[in-house]
Amino acid sequence: MLNQKNDALVGMLLECAIKCEQSAAECISSKDMEVMMECMQVCRDCASMCMQTARMLKIGSKLGMHYLALCNEMCIMCAEECSKHSKSGCCKECVECCRKCAEACEAQHATMAAN
Repeated sequence: MLNQKNDALVGMLLECAIKCEQSAAECISSKDMEVMMECMQVCRDCASMCMQTARMLKIGSKLGMHYLALCNEMCIMCAEECSKHSKSGCCKECVECCRKCAEACEAQHATMAAN
């Protein structure tokens, strides 16, 4: 049974995953690849976490709440790392998207914990 109550959050998670992958790709093409290595890895990890959290929410997994907490932490970590490179257009977009996603994950986690 699909959990349709979470569709907006799932969409936000998928958008965040895409922004993170775009940021990682930009890091790879950076002239100073060595400096951007940490940013690239954090972005890729965040994209993976967002995708898996979206999956768990969409299928209504009982583990969804736990993934929300982890995704919140990962998005915060990614936003912090990308903010170090926010002169780059894609990193700037990633920061904004990750912050919004972290807030949404935290809010949904609180809602689920209260029920």
